[in-house]
Formats: sequence, C-alpha cells, structure tokens
Amino acid sequence: MKDKIIHAKDCKCVVCGKQAEVFWPCIDPDIPTNPYCRECLKKEQAKLLIELHKIDEKYNKQKGQQQ
Repeated sequence: MKDKIIHAKDCKCVVCGKQAEVFWPCIDPDIPTNPYCRECLKKEQAKLLIELHKIDEKYNKQKGQQQ
C-alpha cells in the first residue's frame, strides 16, 4: 500500500490556525512533525534556541564547579 504524501500547504498551523508552510521539526523520520506557518515557526525556533542556551549555561556552570 502506498503512503499518501501530505504537503504543509494542505494543513493549518498548529499554533495560530493560518495556512501552514512547513513541517517542523524534520530531523528524523521517527520524530513526529507538526505544520507551522512561517511566523509561528520562527517563534518556536527562537524558543528552542533559548532553551538550548539555558541548558548549555547550566552545563558550563556545573562543569566549572567540578574543576
């Protein structure tokens, strides 16, 4: 049986309900992706970068205390 291809343009953004333009994240086929419009995607990516920066700072603090 052939899988049906779903295009982002056929979906609504999971955040605001506008027409989606991309699926994100698309790192690994085993990770579920969601449709986003560009504006909401930029916000989600910014949130991710902030969280990664916080984790990095926490790791560096812990590493500095161990030395």
